[in-house]
Amino acid sequence: MLAALAQHRHFSRAADDCGISQPAFSARIRKLEGGYGIPLVRRGNKFMGFTREGEVVLKWARKLLAVVEGMCQEIDALNNNLMGKLVIGVIPTALPFAAKVSTHLRRSHPNLSIEVQSRSTGQIEARLNDYSLDAGVMYYDDADPATTEILYEESYVLISPRKLALVTKVR
Repeated sequence: MLAALAQHRHFSRAADDCGISQPAFSARIRKLEGGYGIPLVRRGNKFMGFTREGEVVLKWARKLLAVVEGMCQEIDALNNNLMGKLVIGVIPTALPFAAKVSTHLRRSHPNLSIEVQSRSTGQIEARLNDYSLDAGVMYYDDADPATTEILYEESYVLISPRKLALVTKVR
């Protein structure tokens, strides 16, 4: 429920996503807050965000959801039947690469739903850490070498009319 609320940032839409009424959704959030003895959600006439404690609980909730989803996917993979949703954050310059990869993945695993989100490197790192992304394609220089794999290298060229081109090459 917290993950749905974070995604929709609206109680009614989050409740619809969870398949329950908005009053039941709000009651369950309040019960969760009562169980922890702290407010998790900042409320006014509408959803105003999470408290500091709520952000911590949300992070752990996303982690738990990711672990359960990972377990289900691993079991499905044993039967060569990848299912579920894969959310990939991609820097804008790598979107064509991500489109090719997702096309190949979908061909091999038709039951796998793939969502590609255009994000900055910083946003990708933050969303990987809070488990709202499953994977990311970003600049390697900005990434943790222990958790990254180089996919490809790119180079840039300048194309211009001869009279606008630099006399010497820059390397």
